[in-house]
Amino acid sequence: MKYYKLTLETLSPVHIGSGDSIGKMEFVNSKKDKRVYVIDQAKLFKYLNKYALLNSYESLLNTYSKNASLDALIIDHNIDYRKVKKWAKYSYEANNIGNPKNIDLFMRDNYSCPYIPGSSVKGALRTVLLNYIISNEETLPQTRSLMEIADNKPSDMKEMLSKIGTDVEDSITHTISKRDKKDALSDCFAGLRVSDSKPLSNDDIILCQKIDRLPRGDLNKKRIINKLPIFIECLKPGTTIEFDISVDERLFKYTISDIRAAMKYMDRNICEKFLCRFFNAKSQEDTLFLGGKAGYITKTFTYSMLKRPYAVRLISAFLEGEFIEHRHNEDVHNYKVSPHTEKTTYYNNERYDIGMCRASFKEMKY
Repeated sequence: MKYYKLTLETLSPVHIGSGDSIGKMEFVNSKKDKRVYVIDQAKLFKYLNKYALLNSYESLLNTYSKNASLDALIIDHNIDYRKVKKWAKYSYEANNIGNPKNIDLFMRDNYSCPYIPGSSVKGALRTVLLNYIISNEETLPQTRSLMEIADNKPSDMKEMLSKIGTDVEDSITHTISKRDKKDALSDCFAGLRVSDSKPLSNDDIILCQKIDRLPRGDLNKKRIINKLPIFIECLKPGTTIEFDISVDERLFKYTISDIRAAMKYMDRNICEKFLCRFFNAKSQEDTLFLGGKAGYITKTFTYSMLKRPYAVRLISAFLEGEFIEHRHNEDVHNYKVSPHTEKTTYYNNERYDIGMCRASFKEMKY
């Protein structure tokens, strides 16, 4: 058994979603303080009851107006913001952010402290290793099937791609025993264990707006920035997060050197096959893409299994069927990349790709 300390430094905003979101009646977006205050409902109702404002609050809830918000209640009744701060469960920076209707929340513990589950990191490490292993295979039996799907665009494409993806992953990872390959007990990643991170501070959190960036294309000579009405809690760049890793070498045959080589390959592959259509990206060592909103290519291995032209054709055909309104039929001939959006955000007037971290490993002796 080997033990390691994994340290991640966020190079860009990172979003680890809890699956929950809050609306405008559950937070206050203070332009003066440039902070978001997420409200403790018990404290709020205690105040509303004390100052006979429950009816006003209920009226706002029943208006179904786009302007219904706690901010409107505060303004209408001239409530001092010093009192509003006392309602807060927690708060964080929201510099140069517009007027979010909803906020997708970061993962938090029972004390409202943000943290990153070990499963998120393990999933990211699994993805980079799968991409690296696939890239070193001369030919996978499923590659020809993917090329045929790209050419023929069958009606059951989604089901076919799901099956091929599962078959490829199982053939690589289910190596422990001669059990049924579908049995999770045969998965070699059972030998890689990643702890949850230590609790982080809400001072490490910022509010970000999701921004899709289009590449230059044959039909449009300028890059287009599309600010989406999607707001997410993120760890700010420069945040340090620690995890404990244990490796059972009887089950998990890959070394830390393999993981570092896989991260280097993955970042280079993303830069050369995807990000190059958006800007002159340069790959970096020990880069790991983590969390939600980071983009299709950071979660899949299509670009590692297929040469770039076939990968673009396959992804474009699949996304065209799933999201007709997003015009993925233009990906092949106009944008020459698929998906045709880079997932970005801004923080302190700088543009970032979402989800970038730098990883370092230190072996521990116990």
